[in-house]
Parts: sequence; structure tokens; C-alpha cells
Amino acid sequence: MASYSVSKSANRTLATTTVDEVTVTRKFGKVAVTNRDPANALWVTVGTVASPPAAPVADADNIDVIMPNQTQVIDVPTPGQSQPMVKVLGNGGGYSVSGR
Repeated sequence: MASYSVSKSANRTLATTTVDEVTVTRKFGKVAVTNRDPANALWVTVGTVASPPAAPVADADNIDVIMPNQTQVIDVPTPGQSQPMVKVLGNGGGYSVSGR
């Protein structure tokens, strides 16, 4: 798993079908996740540093799915109390995570 810390936004490419973890060091109440892959979906979980999310599993329940070339804005649990943490699973495509 690759881990990144950013103050507001990350623009990354998944190396394989392993999970990436992005921590936004500022306390945002929402995160926008963009799937920049033209063909494959992303599976995403969102939590906080204080309460990290489980790793996403493709086609599982309670996982946000972001279709190709789409953006989804997701609420952070307990906004403003801890830094958002996003875990992303895909098939080697590009993605962006941005605090809102």
C-alpha cells in the first residue's frame, strides 16, 4: 500500500490493484475523489486519522464506487475533529483526492 500525506489535494496513479492511502493534513468536512481512469471504476472508503477507514474491496457493501471520469464528494465522519483519510482501490488508473 502506498501512503501519501498532503495539505489539501493529491493527484496520483495507482501502481497496481493494491490500495493507496491518502491523508489530508488539514481538517476538512468533505473530500472530493475524482476517478481519472477512462475505463475502470474506483472503490473508496473515507474515515479520519483518529478512526481510519477499512481498506476498500471491489464490489463490496458500504464502499463508495466512482465510475470512470467521474467525481464524487464524500462527507468525512466527524468533520473538523481529525484529518480526513481516504483509501482508494482501482486498476492502475489515475485519481485525485481533494479536501473541501
